[in-house]
Amino acid sequence: MHYNTLVRVFFVSIILITLPNLANSLQVDKYLDAKTNQPVLHRNFLRYINGVGEGYGWSNTMLKMNEKTRLFCVPSNLALHENDYVQILENQIKTMHGLEGDWPVEMILLQGLMEKFPCPK
Repeated sequence: MHYNTLVRVFFVSIILITLPNLANSLQVDKYLDAKTNQPVLHRNFLRYINGVGEGYGWSNTMLKMNEKTRLFCVPSNLALHENDYVQILENQIKTMHGLEGDWPVEMILLQGLMEKFPCPK
């Protein structure tokens, strides 16, 4: 294959890999609806949010180990748990008016973590 063809295949592959991720994100309206109307589904969403938060925490650990800038900086004497992630998410939804609809909670949680635990400059 020619170099240009390889580059095109690479970029098309990246696009195809990322599109399903956007479609599968948990949207604010679905989260809020489940919180009000579907307690079993809401409980599953809470577990999912905890997993996303934990994933962000591990990402931060890897960034720190590789001497890169972390996404957010939780104090060393604090461990975050499911309730913390959910509270941060819900506070962020309240403060960012107009986020109803298809905004991904994963992005909103990350923004909330970055605002609550900014890294020193």
